[in-house]
Amino acid sequence: MKEYQINKNFIRVQAGDDTLLVDIKEKDYGRSKKVLMVNSSCLHVLELLENNTESETIQIILGEKDHSCSDKELENNIYATISLLVNEHVLIPKDSSLYEIGSMSNAEVIGFGPLKGKMGKMRKPLIGVVEITSECNCNCPHCYVKGLDKKKKISTDKFIQIANILKDKGIINVTITGGEPLSNPNFKVIYKAFKEQGFLIDVFTNALLIDKDLAAYFAAYPPRSLDITLYGTSNEEYERFTGVKDGYDLLCSALELLDENGIYYTTKMILNKMNYDHISEFNKIAYKHNAPFRYNVVIGQGNNTLKNPRELMLSNDQIIEVEKRDPVKIKAFRDLVHKCNCLPFDCNNESGWSQFVCGAGIDKVFIGYDGKMSPCMTLRNKGIDLFEYGYDYVWDYWGEQRKQKLSKEFKCITCKYLPICTPCTEEFEQANGNKEIPVENVCDLAEKRWNTFIEHKD
Repeated sequence: MKEYQINKNFIRVQAGDDTLLVDIKEKDYGRSKKVLMVNSSCLHVLELLENNTESETIQIILGEKDHSCSDKELENNIYATISLLVNEHVLIPKDSSLYEIGSMSNAEVIGFGPLKGKMGKMRKPLIGVVEITSECNCNCPHCYVKGLDKKKKISTDKFIQIANILKDKGIINVTITGGEPLSNPNFKVIYKAFKEQGFLIDVFTNALLIDKDLAAYFAAYPPRSLDITLYGTSNEEYERFTGVKDGYDLLCSALELLDENGIYYTTKMILNKMNYDHISEFNKIAYKHNAPFRYNVVIGQGNNTLKNPRELMLSNDQIIEVEKRDPVKIKAFRDLVHKCNCLPFDCNNESGWSQFVCGAGIDKVFIGYDGKMSPCMTLRNKGIDLFEYGYDYVWDYWGEQRKQKLSKEFKCITCKYLPICTPCTEEFEQANGNKEIPVENVCDLAEKRWNTFIEHKD
């Protein structure tokens, strides 16, 4: 048997009763098949190789586990397992030789998106969002953290405990956010605690605090991705929106440092009345650095310190004009209508609709800077203290909340625009005092999108 070494770009994580091998360099595992689900046979071979066990021992130990197989069948099974793991680049042969015999039934290659859906039906979340601070170096007009009680923050030790808890519960992907997470003076300690647990880590940041030291740190302990929000295309725009002087220069310096250190990052912007007329300039920044770019057109009306979000938000007519020039966005709308059913599995059945018409309480957990756990950031005001009650109690509580049903009069249920809408009952409640009364602006935008891109498509 040939000698192999484990590809360190793969991490092994547990998802229910299955074992997953995830490529930490895969940046878009929602669309790509970069997750390998393996059975106990594959896992056993990996454990032996990780422990530097001699290859002859593999056959002996597998033989002891299945006395019904002949020696030849066992040998074929071992070779088939190793062959599959080599084909998926989990194992690297120390020479060019590779056995190609036996079946490939020992593992299944799947995408992270379908896996998330499969695990969601069992309420086995794979994604965790951890807010490590409510502080931020910017003072943006749309920001919700300005209204949070800064005195309720938990300690660095508790964030390290959170890393241990999420690992134990089968979480794979962790998003570290804030506030501005880099403004936490103990960011490196917290980040490394999550990194050492083997999570795929995304960091939501404005990047303005990235210097040579931090860029080198990310090079030594690379995240899956940095998700960078852009706030302007000049120092004047940055100062006007964020209050940070020379903010654009700080951004450009940070992006150059990340490029020099080989750190993968994406870029995004929030379209508003102050910047929407030069979206192409933002796109040029992303293009220059070969960084994927996206934009959001809607500013949430829940958990928001703006007394009147519409003072900053684009009008729906302005949003439509932007989207008319975006063929990718138009295709996405049409695919949602004709190819997709984006509703969670328990939302449209005989027993009625869950009060959450999204995936809240199914596939993700959010833990705030104060240690309170909820299904998402919008529900943070109803979060429960993770350390006082424990993860299992809190997750079970939200499972029971998900069973609460909406009335049959809830208008979104029968609305034809639902496929291209994003109704949030919690946002409805925060804005209107009733989770079944939609935000009028949301309904109007869905109707305009339908009439523009679905009914009257070119």
